[in-house]
Amino acid sequence: MNKLLLFLFVVATLSTACEKNTFEPVQPVILNDTSQVSGSLIARVFEGSGSLVVDADVYLYSSYEDVLRNLPVLNVKTQSNGEANFGSVLLGNYYITAQKGFKRDTVSAQVLSQNMTVRVLTIR
Repeated sequence: MNKLLLFLFVVATLSTACEKNTFEPVQPVILNDTSQVSGSLIARVFEGSGSLVVDADVYLYSSYEDVLRNLPVLNVKTQSNGEANFGSVLLGNYYITAQKGFKRDTVSAQVLSQNMTVRVLTIR
């Protein structure tokens, strides 16, 4: 009986020790310098009256279809200066939507290599 329990214990221990590690990071780790293939992207959000909008939701979309489906790549809020800084973004064409309450605006943006792209949105 003791040998049977010992055998089961060894089998259970070996089977758990042989499991593969399936951990995958939530966000990919970038190991290379991407400055040649990225630029920075900032959205400035104004109201129709011309005043800056604080704490508005600003969404970044990779295509217009994603705008229609409401599938943003990134979401940031405007700061006290009315700017939403997306940081470093890969080169390409994007759509930016700003929204506060029921007011909303959408613009397109092209991010170029090592350049800062600033887009102005006016929510009405």
